[in-house]
Amino acid sequence: MSTDRGGGNTDTSSRPLVSVIMPTYNRGHLIQPAVKSVLGQTFTNFELVIVDDASSDDTAEVVASFQDDRIHYVKNTINQGAAGSRNSGFRAASSKYITYLDSDDEYLPTKLEKQVQKLESLEGSQLDCVLCGYKQTNRTKEVIIPSQRDTTYENVLWFREIVNTAQLMARRECIEAVGGWDSSLKTYDDWELILRLLKEYRFGVVPEALYIYHHHGGSRVHSALNRIAALNTIIHKYDSLLQQRAKLRSYYHAKIAREYRLIKDAAQERHHLAKASFAQPWNINRWVHYLSTFGGARLSSKVFEMYVTVKQKR
Repeated sequence: MSTDRGGGNTDTSSRPLVSVIMPTYNRGHLIQPAVKSVLGQTFTNFELVIVDDASSDDTAEVVASFQDDRIHYVKNTINQGAAGSRNSGFRAASSKYITYLDSDDEYLPTKLEKQVQKLESLEGSQLDCVLCGYKQTNRTKEVIIPSQRDTTYENVLWFREIVNTAQLMARRECIEAVGGWDSSLKTYDDWELILRLLKEYRFGVVPEALYIYHHHGGSRVHSALNRIAALNTIIHKYDSLLQQRAKLRSYYHAKIAREYRLIKDAAQERHHLAKASFAQPWNINRWVHYLSTFGGARLSSKVFEMYVTVKQKR
């Protein structure tokens, strides 16, 4: 293992083909399976850049226990969050292809091999980025989510397709050109990066599960507040687009309203439902849901359930 604080490798002859960037924070108790899953890949020409986001636990010691020169350890002096740490890892890496893994998830053995094959193939010469599917686990079930073949800017913009960090392998210059990760986002940061890449570059898909996403139950309120903050940032960031697309603006405000409903903040739920309704005044469902919030939580919940049922039938 080597220790690095950034700058990358300037000797192109010695560069690995792939950089795996793994941010981590106080996960010394979880990180070992993630690291082992990378070191156990059938494709071996890679480096693993582990970015310790100013952890206060034994993360450094756990990483040091792996005796493998492909591991590069970067330590942030102050906590930068996951997106900021991925940017730190990007600056420390210099491979042709960049991919990611969260420190509590795991690659399946052929993850790197199959995505590299796609990009290095004749078809891949026309591609800039490749996505893959994944397995999602929690205490009760395992769900396999292969990526859709029609991954498009519009599908991601409308949250019609699930996209996240470890699905992506991209050419280095593409991530650099779009400005890397938006470190102001505490969640949806992977969604937002892939959205920017989809707008500018050509995507391919390996339509099978190539990594395991471990679902760890967290604070429902904390998660909702992070999503609310992120969606508000996204609305501000994409203001010019949303001003031109009233239906989309309405949808985003309705999405924020649903988050406020989860944490039982009726005033903010009503506020964003009003914004959603005025953005799309011909949408009767929006108005009915908005007006129902004046009748109390029970009526609002009933109307919301009816809205979801009607939408699913469509």
